[in-house]
Amino acid sequence: MSIGDGLVATDAAMRVTYLNPIAQALTGWTEAEALGRPVSEIMRIANALTGQAVDLPIARVLETGHIVGLANHTELIARDGTRRHISDSAAPIRDASGALVGVVMVFHDVSEAYRLRTSLEDSRTRLALALEASGFGLWDLQLTDDTVLLDQRARELLGVDTSRTAIPRGEWVERIHPEDRMAAERRFSAHLAGEAATYESEFRVADGRGGWRWLGSRGRVTERLADGSPRRVTGTLADVSERKAAQAQIQYLAFYDVLTGLPNRRLLQDRLHQAEALARRVGERGALIFIDLDRFKNVNDSRGHAVGDQLLQQVAARLGSRLRAADTLARLGGDEFVAIVTELPPALPVAGKHAHEVGESLRQALHAPFDIGGVSYHITASVGIALFPDGNRSADELLSSADAAMYAAKQQGRDRVCFFDPAMQQAATERLQLENDLHDALTRGELELYLQPQVDAQGRTVAAEALMRWRHPTKGLVNPGAFIPLAEETGLIVAMGDWMLQRACAMLSRLDDAGLPIEISVNVSARQLQEADFVARLQRILGEEGVFASRLTLEITESMLLTDADQVVARLYALHRTGVKLSIDDFGTGYSSMTYLKQLPLHEIKIDRAFVDGLPDDANDSTITRAILGLARDFGLHVVAEGVESEAQAQHLRTLGCARMQGYLFGRPQPAEHYLQQWLNR
Repeated sequence: MSIGDGLVATDAAMRVTYLNPIAQALTGWTEAEALGRPVSEIMRIANALTGQAVDLPIARVLETGHIVGLANHTELIARDGTRRHISDSAAPIRDASGALVGVVMVFHDVSEAYRLRTSLEDSRTRLALALEASGFGLWDLQLTDDTVLLDQRARELLGVDTSRTAIPRGEWVERIHPEDRMAAERRFSAHLAGEAATYESEFRVADGRGGWRWLGSRGRVTERLADGSPRRVTGTLADVSERKAAQAQIQYLAFYDVLTGLPNRRLLQDRLHQAEALARRVGERGALIFIDLDRFKNVNDSRGHAVGDQLLQQVAARLGSRLRAADTLARLGGDEFVAIVTELPPALPVAGKHAHEVGESLRQALHAPFDIGGVSYHITASVGIALFPDGNRSADELLSSADAAMYAAKQQGRDRVCFFDPAMQQAATERLQLENDLHDALTRGELELYLQPQVDAQGRTVAAEALMRWRHPTKGLVNPGAFIPLAEETGLIVAMGDWMLQRACAMLSRLDDAGLPIEISVNVSARQLQEADFVARLQRILGEEGVFASRLTLEITESMLLTDADQVVARLYALHRTGVKLSIDDFGTGYSSMTYLKQLPLHEIKIDRAFVDGLPDDANDSTITRAILGLARDFGLHVVAEGVESEAQAQHLRTLGCARMQGYLFGRPQPAEHYLQQWLNR
C-alpha cells in the first residue's frame, strides 16, 4: 500500500542535494547521511522480474534534458535490503538562465498495487484454464478505446477469425442479431450506469452456416478510473443454443397442439382476450367460430386412431387455408376446432353477415373428400358462431356461446352454421337472402324510379331528386337504408347506378318533350366514381336519351373525398367537362367543406336536414344555415335546403335568402309517373 511520494534531488554531478522524509523512509538513509553522496548509493533499483540492477533515469535526464520515467517491474532496494516496487519519474532542474543544474526524482511505493495486479493475472490464467475446460469464452473490454480482447473460445463463439485477438466493440454489436441488439445494449448500458450489479444478456449471432446460435454473456466492471467511471469490463461467453431450443420446445408444448401444430386451448384463450380487448378499443367486432366434425368418432372406431390423426391434420390444413394470417385457428382437442376472426365491421348485421360467410367457407372447405392411404373419407362439420364484444362476457363465456351455437347446428341436422343469438342468426339469414334477391332485382324489373320535387321561393317545381326504390315480390317496398349499403358493399351499386342514370335521363327526355323545364339530380356513389369508364358510360346514356347534360345534376357526398381524393377530384372535373352539374349533398356534415368549395367545379350545395330541423327556433341552426347561404353567395353557388317539413321552416329559409327547397312540405318521394302526370296537368 502506498505511503506517499518520495523526492530526491541531485546536482549535475548526480550527488544528492535533497532527500525528503518519505524518501528517507523508503531508502533507509537519513538526509544528513545522504547529502553529497552519489545518488546511485542511495537509490539502488533492479528489475523485479530478473533481479538485475538497472540504471537510474537521472543520467538520461542530464543527457537529454527531458523528463524520463522508470520502466515497469522496477524495484527499489533499501539500505537494509528490503525491496519495494516503485513507480517514478525524473525531471531536469534549471537555473534562471535555463542551464541544467540538477535532477529531481519523484517516486512512490506501488508494491500493493503490483501484488494485486500479479494476483489478478494469475487468477486470469487459472480462469482461462477453467473456462477452456467448461467451454466458456473470456472477453475483456477496455472502455478507453472500446476494444474487446477475446480468448480463443470467445473468438470461436462470435465467429471472429482466430488470428485476431481483439475487435472493436462496434463490431461485436454488429454481430448480434438485429432483433436482439437493442436489448443487449440496453442491459450493458444499465450495468455501466450502476443500475444493475452485473451485465447479463442472451442474444443470437451468425453460426457461419446460414443460421444463428444463441450466446449467453455475463460480465461486470473490473476496473474504474480515478473519477469512479468504468474503465474496464470483463466477462464470459457461452453457447446456450441447446437450452434455448429446450425452452422453445417446452413453450411449444405449452401453447400448441402437437398433432396439428395449431394453437391449443391455452393460447386460444390468450389470443381471444387480446382480440376482444382490441375490438373494444378500436370499435370493431370479431367472431368466435366453433367447428366440430360430424361423426368423426366413426372414423376413429372403424379405421383406428392413426387414420383419425391424419384426417385431423388434413382438416386443420383445409380450415387454415380459408382464414387470413391475422386470424387464429386452434384445436381444442379431439375433433373440435375454433377460429378467431377479427377486424369485422362494428354494425352487428354487417359483422354477422361477414362472420356467416367465413363460417360457411370453413364448413364447405370440408366437403371435398380426404385421401388417406388411397382411401377417400367424407366428413362434415357443424359450425357455431358468437360475435364479440358481447357486453361483459368473458373469453370462457364467449367460447361457451359458440359451443352452444355449434350444438344447435348439430340439433338442426348437422353440416350447417348457427349463430348463438337467435335474433342475430335470423338477421344474418335475412340479410343473405336479401343480397341474393338483390342480385336478381335488376333482371326481374323490381327497381323503380321515384322523384321528390324541389321548389323555388315561389313554390314552383323547378327540379326533382331521383330516388331508387326496390319493390320486392314478397316484402313490398324495401327500405333504401337496407338495400343501398348492401349494394355498395357487393358492388351491385355500379349496375344499379347505371340503371338509375338511364331512367333519370329518360325522364328528362320526356319532360323536354312535354315542354317542362324541370331538371333532375341523381345521387352518385363512391363505387361508381371509382369506375374508370364512368364518364364515358354517362356520356353514352346522355347521347342515347338525347338529353342536354346541363339538365342533369350529380350529387356527391363530402365523405367520398376522404378516400383517394385526388382521383375523385380528377373524375369530377372530367364530369364537369361533359356539361353536367355537380352538387355537394349533406353540406356541412363533412370535414373539409371550405376546401371543397375552392377546389371543386361545383354548381350547388345542399344544406343537410340536420340544420333545417331546428328552424326557425334554434338559433344555432339558423346561424349555421345563414353562414352556408353566405358562403354559397360568395362562391356563386346555388343552394337547396333539404328536409323542409313546415311552412315556418320554409318562410324562415326564404327570409334568409334560400331560393330552392326540398322536403315533405312540397311533396313526398313518389313514383316518377305520379309526378309527371301531376306536372302535365298543371
